[in-house]
Amino acid sequence: MIRTLLALRLRATFASFKGRSKDGKPAKLSAGKIVLVSILMLYLGVTFIGLFTLMAVSMGMFYIPAGDYAMYFGLFMLIGFSMVFIFSIFETKAELFDCKDNELLLSMPISPGNIMLSRIATVLVYNYIEMALVMLPAIVVYGFMGGSPVGIIGGALAFLLLPLLATSLASALGYAVAAIVKRIKHKTLITTVTSLFFLVVYFIFYFGIVENAGMEEEEMITSYPHIPFIAFIGKAATLSPLHTAVLAILCIGATAIAYKLISGKYISIITSHGTTARREYKRSRLERRGAIYALTVKELRRFFSSSVYMLNSSMGVIFSIILAVATVVKIGEITPMLSELGLSRDAIYPVLASALCICASLNMPSAAAVSMEGKSFWIPKSMPITSRQILLSKLLSHIIVTVTPTVLASIILIVGTGAYGIDLPFMIVIPTLTSLLFGILGLVLNTAFPKLEYDNEAQPVKQSLPIFLVMIISMVWDVIMIGIAIASVLLGMSVIGYIVSILLHIVMCAAFMAILLGPSARKLEKI
Repeated sequence: MIRTLLALRLRATFASFKGRSKDGKPAKLSAGKIVLVSILMLYLGVTFIGLFTLMAVSMGMFYIPAGDYAMYFGLFMLIGFSMVFIFSIFETKAELFDCKDNELLLSMPISPGNIMLSRIATVLVYNYIEMALVMLPAIVVYGFMGGSPVGIIGGALAFLLLPLLATSLASALGYAVAAIVKRIKHKTLITTVTSLFFLVVYFIFYFGIVENAGMEEEEMITSYPHIPFIAFIGKAATLSPLHTAVLAILCIGATAIAYKLISGKYISIITSHGTTARREYKRSRLERRGAIYALTVKELRRFFSSSVYMLNSSMGVIFSIILAVATVVKIGEITPMLSELGLSRDAIYPVLASALCICASLNMPSAAAVSMEGKSFWIPKSMPITSRQILLSKLLSHIIVTVTPTVLASIILIVGTGAYGIDLPFMIVIPTLTSLLFGILGLVLNTAFPKLEYDNEAQPVKQSLPIFLVMIISMVWDVIMIGIAIASVLLGMSVIGYIVSILLHIVMCAAFMAILLGPSARKLEKI
């Protein structure tokens, strides 16, 4: 039964890559689309594996020749565990407790334990894929650099154990959040704040480790007592009996405890909708508003009422603020580095503008805006409004959500770094155009590949083809923006670099806007 339920969950994920036929039913994947999706997924996997391979080579050059295998594996185990845990936080609550078919499955002769295990197993499959992106390059590089077979076996064992611990902790956290929010009014706010808290703690811890490793590489080669935790978990990958046993007991024990904790209260949580206080009706006068205004307000309410939607589709907002604050704090260390490279301080501004563009490209509310209508999409379709008005309202919602914090981050950077002259307008205009570009692009792709049938909101927001395509395109676009910024700095022609970036943004925005108001609007009428 668990295998059947798991197969259904995975099948629902793969169904997100299908389009829809004219009669509204899921269309079959054509051979061309299968090839395209396969190429894109291969590209994404190779990109991440390549990045972690470069990291493994750079770390391996220090630690492996010195025989410091524990520190080498410990760092990768920590990075892999942290990445899997953070991504699991966003998914476990939605997968375990917010699926729309929970009550339907409970009405069938299926035990709640099997339902819960199939949900956790689905998240665990994704977590093993994510962990493989980190640990596989580390193990391969370790082997090529002369590591022992014992370390290869230990690294493989760490790969098998760590996702269990990350999934268990994320599931327990999701259970705690679900148990709390069902008793309070502002469920979305509490869920969002809790997730953001753990995200901020993770980044503070991660960047602290990176900074410490960068400053004390030579010391870490010969001695690592100053980071005993990393050394401890790393020794498990070298098959030290004590440390391996402790890691195995910790991971397996956490899995058993999480299962016991959640299974005992699983039915009560997924079937309880909390208490709703009575509200006294207050008579008020209604004001007439335009169709686009009303639809935009509706879109904003949907966005801010879903923690899954907010957290997963607007990560660039968080990163842009973190980037701005971190740059202002570290500007005293950045300036000497520019001087060592023979560059003036003004060279930092085109790079910072490109960095904000990267953050803006990570905001993807519009890429799920059509899909989030779900089965209630017939409501706006039945109203006397045009498809263009629907699409424009979704685009305006995307702009309101993403442009405001992007401009705020730009202002923080301008004030904190002392930017002046020609850099001032470009540091605001270029990232703003990036937000607009990816807002239009996301809508075009979501209209082309809508996913209106889903079990929980994590599927259209995280596991749909439009989101995947926007991610791939954003990577290519970010490389182009960084290339233009670096070239303009090295050639001493920052203004030319700014102008080229703006022209590219305007041309692409105009092209995709024509598609949005033309073919996309016509496609929306047929959905």
